[in-house]
Amino acid sequence: MTQIGPAQIVRILASLSKPAGNAGTSATTKTAATRTSGPEGHPGPIKKSASSLKSRLRNRLAAVDRNAADYEQQTSLITVQEIVLWEFGDDILNHPQFGTVAEKVTQALTSDPALKEALSRAVENLVQLSR
Repeated sequence: MTQIGPAQIVRILASLSKPAGNAGTSATTKTAATRTSGPEGHPGPIKKSASSLKSRLRNRLAAVDRNAADYEQQTSLITVQEIVLWEFGDDILNHPQFGTVAEKVTQALTSDPALKEALSRAVENLVQLSR
């Protein structure tokens, strides 16, 4: 199984913070079986490219109320969920601990000031692009 570490998450967040034309793409495409469960509002199968990740994130982040008291928490969790799904594929949704793992990764990222800032920049950039 592929592993994802802090350095890789930082690279992904940096890529998400760049304007749409600057992110690299991968020719690799992951296909997925019919989804039986997943995060609320989660769109269809993952295609492994930075542009597909950005598109999926923009769609999910646009649905979050910017005035909600937990806006930052919601958008951080959505971003982590999508990065994990993008990296490991839709089959990870069948893992019973997916939600717990996504929450713990989000907590770890947001407890580090530099990673929290990178995550916030990525979210803000994606939200701006979806307007």
